Amino acid sequence: MIHGKTGTGKSLLLAAIIGEAQILKGDVEAPRAPPMHMRGNENATLEDWIIPSAVAYVGQVPWIENTSIKNTVLFGLPYHHERYMQVSRPHDI
Repeated sequence: MIHGKTGTGKSLLLAAIIGEAQILKGDVEAPRAPPMHMRGNENATLEDWIIPSAVAYVGQVPWIENTSIKNTVLFGLPYHHERYMQVSRPHDI
């Protein structure tokens, strides 16, 4: 988790991690997702659907979907109760 006051560089750090900002001094280390042809997405099952080294960035651009919370979570994917509960219930940090 990255948090802090407005203007302290949180978004810039995230941009550097995903390679969208030039690093002028120091180093940033983060896991790299495997290339698309090596991910094996076609082999994903309900039991094994996470790519351990995958990194995602969700920008600070809000939008509202005219749909249910469930459909917003699914974002077009099929509903599987166990997976839905895994990603939608609160987790301790």
